[in-house]
Amino acid sequence: MFPSIKRVENGIEIKDWRITINRSHILNSTGMEKFENDLNAELLPEMVFGENNFDFEYIPSGYSLQFNCFDSLKSWSDNDKQNCLKVFFSQNWSQDRQKHINSLESKEFDWTFTTHYKGTVISEADNVHDIHIENPEENSDNNESSDDNNNNNENDNNNNDKDDENIELWKPIVTDEKINLEELKRIDIPILFSGEIFLFEDELADNGSAIATVKTRIMPNFFFCLQRFFLRVDEVLFRVIDVRVYHEFDKNYILREYQFREASYQQLIDAETLPEDKSEYTNQALIKRILPIKKTKTEKIYFKSNDQ
Repeated sequence: MFPSIKRVENGIEIKDWRITINRSHILNSTGMEKFENDLNAELLPEMVFGENNFDFEYIPSGYSLQFNCFDSLKSWSDNDKQNCLKVFFSQNWSQDRQKHINSLESKEFDWTFTTHYKGTVISEADNVHDIHIENPEENSDNNESSDDNNNNNENDNNNNDKDDENIELWKPIVTDEKINLEELKRIDIPILFSGEIFLFEDELADNGSAIATVKTRIMPNFFFCLQRFFLRVDEVLFRVIDVRVYHEFDKNYILREYQFREASYQQLIDAETLPEDKSEYTNQALIKRILPIKKTKTEKIYFKSNDQ
């Protein structure tokens, strides 16, 4: 028996959740200037989808977990000096952009736009706008590969979570519980709603690409969301940062997994895993599989207590 659903503008309501998608166009020059000023950024990606977002609102409380363009770029701009990367310029880079990048590199500017954004908890009524950002250098309590270690039997969920009575709602806590990958693979249940948005994209002037996207699908018994940052710097490195959000409707918490993968071209050549066909370098799923995991962290976000 499928739960009752209600179609709403740009989304769906199901099991006390309102899940909506907002798609818009690339920011014009005025919008870009405002973003630059608000973010205190001297350069933004070439394509910024400033109004795009995915919003997961728990209707009884009015709180949402949202993925939006501005906060994704804010997590980059606030930490750009920690992620600096210098490479040789492509011959196709315009002189103006080369000069601009040169000046920014001298100021320790991260022009790869790497973002470790994990979403934003929002409540207009309580004036909450809590941007969640992962520190890739910080040790994780569950730093292992979810792809290789996620059998996720019910007995595996005896973890180190705090007692529910001590849980602060909408505040992430580290957990040993894993996202149920077997449930995600099921093809016998229908997709009730799905969508994908771009947050930003930059082709690094034909020297690679930096792309941030969010996609989701809503099933009768759960919702799943994947935010991905994909970086390719030609002849230098690949980087994939995934944030997965998973919620089974019969539970009072959301699971969120952060995973950071990275390798240099030379490391992949030495490991004999770099595809010979360079057209495959843009295949995100393939590249992700060959990159070693640098960090994995899974968290629970409780949105209601057990007695609610």
